[in-house]
Amino acid sequence: MSRGFLTLKLCLSSIQGPHYGTVEIPTTGKGITMDSTGIPERNATFTRFGGIDTLIADYRWWSVQIRPQQATLGAMILLAHGPALAFGDLPDGAHNELARITRDIETAVRRFGNQKINYLMLMMVDPHVHFHVVPRYAASAVFDDITFDDPGWPGLPNLVCAPTALDAAARVCATLRETWPAPAAETQKP
Repeated sequence: MSRGFLTLKLCLSSIQGPHYGTVEIPTTGKGITMDSTGIPERNATFTRFGGIDTLIADYRWWSVQIRPQQATLGAMILLAHGPALAFGDLPDGAHNELARITRDIETAVRRFGNQKINYLMLMMVDPHVHFHVVPRYAASAVFDDITFDDPGWPGLPNLVCAPTALDAAARVCATLRETWPAPAAETQKP
């Protein structure tokens, strides 16, 4: 693959026999650079929130990462792949895939006993399209001997609040990875 193009080798058959050739297809469109599998490339915001170390689940257009600072038990980042800086700039496929991902998120965190879930799209410090996914709790939640508070309940979540256990996010991440609903085959990254 040359930069910005996917090179395909073709064999076409006709009455005169096979014809071989190559075609280069641009892998950029609407500002989205694709990798060799047709998947949008990761952006700096993915790395900012811990990269592969915090990855819970990967989809074609989105990644779900544990939020390193656990504002509440199970707080996550839902991050669009590619360079989009505005929600409306995402391709239709990214918008369509959100239905499946939000179902998976809500199924996964239900195990923690949350009462609500907030999806906050702020993009003020980290500019790429992403949501802070914040499960909400009317009372303190205890997981793996760690107490998680939700001091903003029932109002706005306090994104600065986090338990004192240094490995809280890693422990929650490991549990969510193990119990994550299996993504539909058509949305999984190869």
